Amino acid sequence: MMTGATAVFMKTLRDFASIKILGLYLLPYTAIATIIAFVLSDGMPDNIGSLHLHAQEQHLAEAFVQVAFVWGAGLPAMVLVAVLTGTAIAREQQKGTLQILLSKPVSRWGVLLGKFSAIVVFTSLMVWTGLLTAGTALFVTSNASSAAVPGGIFTFLPGIIAYAVLLIVTLTAFGTAIAIISGRLLWTVLGTLVVPAGFFAFMFIRLLAPQGLYEDFYLYIVDINYHLGQLFVALHDMLGITLSPSIQQSLDTFIGVFDTTVSEFDPLVGGMATSVPLAGYVPLFVSVGILVVIGLVSFTLALYRFETMDIQ
Repeated sequence: MMTGATAVFMKTLRDFASIKILGLYLLPYTAIATIIAFVLSDGMPDNIGSLHLHAQEQHLAEAFVQVAFVWGAGLPAMVLVAVLTGTAIAREQQKGTLQILLSKPVSRWGVLLGKFSAIVVFTSLMVWTGLLTAGTALFVTSNASSAAVPGGIFTFLPGIIAYAVLLIVTLTAFGTAIAIISGRLLWTVLGTLVVPAGFFAFMFIRLLAPQGLYEDFYLYIVDINYHLGQLFVALHDMLGITLSPSIQQSLDTFIGVFDTTVSEFDPLVGGMATSVPLAGYVPLFVSVGILVVIGLVSFTLALYRFETMDIQ
């Protein structure tokens, strides 16, 4: 079984690593990442390179965490998963090539595992490449000292990469379930794109909704963006990576996890508070649990359906 799964994995990975797919993803990604980096850098002090090293690190970190959550490990990765699950599974079922594949000496479990793993690995590699691209663009456009890069960018990479991998695994499981159940490329892509659409839409819903509407109607329960933000924060906490108050406040525009209405000055410590309190709509572990359950249920459903379905 593992030999068959490995063969499917390698074949699917080679299909993904075409010049067409790489170009369609990386070229617009790099261009937009550079524009975002330029915009964020424009908000930094003009003389950032002459500031104290810690101040440079903080400015870089604020900008990098923002671009990493929204763009580096955010919308492009979600869209890529939607496209790959559709092309790797649903399109093959539509074209009839999946039936040919299942006639080979490989189990259905091996086929599903091989394709699932290929999507996760390829998307993760694209995210890692994208994060380095975004970090490089941010460093170049900011004119910060190279000494600020380790503390301003590299320190946050483990938490961001862990978040990206868990997001990719969960979304791939969700997309795989849709692909196998629907058997249609269009339905798979559209169904999986519900996640990035909700991710993007809820940023504006929280900002533009009348005061109290978000809380009174419990919109945070279905706020994809909020739950992913909770996962992002929880993983950084688990890895011991500190998000300073300034980073928390700059990031909160996109995730709504923190209560930024509180005063920045804490009289108990005689200065800036050590952390911005969580909004606390639901505990961190609840959001993490929801995402884990969605991934497990989706993969189990996909496996069961794939094992029992008739391939025409």
